[in-house]
Amino acid sequence: MDRKKFAMIKYDHSVPMSLSGAPWIWLLLVVAVAVGALFVFIPLRFILGIVALVLIRQPKRLYVGPRYLI
Repeated sequence: MDRKKFAMIKYDHSVPMSLSGAPWIWLLLVVAVAVGALFVFIPLRFILGIVALVLIRQPKRLYVGPRYLI
């Protein structure tokens, strides 16, 4: 046995297969859901962020002094 070369097994592979109809449909469905989620969740996160900022902000108060309003 020749130890200077690595042992290599060459398998006989057939022609590479492409995706049939069903996997393409699933792939398109997953991509469509992902794109739809971007258009739904990003504006939703923006709106919820604004609501959170409004709720966190301290309410303004009107102080009445003896001679003027502060």
